[in-house]
Amino acid sequence: MNLSNVDKWKKIKIKDLFQVGTGYRLTKKQRKSGDVPFVSSSKFENGIVDDISNPDNLTLCKPNTITVSMRGSMIALYHSEPYLCSESIAVLTPRTYMHPQELKFIATVITYLIRDFNYFNQLNQRKVRELCMYIPYTSYGERDFGFMCQFVNDLSDKADQHLEFMDGIGWL
Repeated sequence: MNLSNVDKWKKIKIKDLFQVGTGYRLTKKQRKSGDVPFVSSSKFENGIVDDISNPDNLTLCKPNTITVSMRGSMIALYHSEPYLCSESIAVLTPRTYMHPQELKFIATVITYLIRDFNYFNQLNQRKVRELCMYIPYTSYGERDFGFMCQFVNDLSDKADQHLEFMDGIGWL
């Protein structure tokens, strides 16, 4: 993948592309077993730490969104299914339709941006809204969906090749 076109990338704030919300305070004691994924600050299992019932019929987060962990594991993750999340998670809902590959690309960019936040410089909802990122745009002034999609597909192919290799030598 050729990244030499970065001069065509545009600086944009998260709040210009996404509505930024947050999850709910649900202690382990309040969580009852169920079929709703519960996302918290974890790098594993796409941030899903539990499958719970929906207490008090809370509003589920929409599919095709990004979660940003504001504490603990500093990571942004794409979610294709509805879920509930903890209050330590910022939920980014696209203002206009975005393809899943585009959201995965942006989640990767955000993960890079938030890597330096820590206990002494904690990320919060306001800081997430104001984060600036560079993303590729076409010469017509539109987000370069083709580039982002190809980039994510290339990374996915490489990951699959590595997993096949690891499986072949007995590491999985």
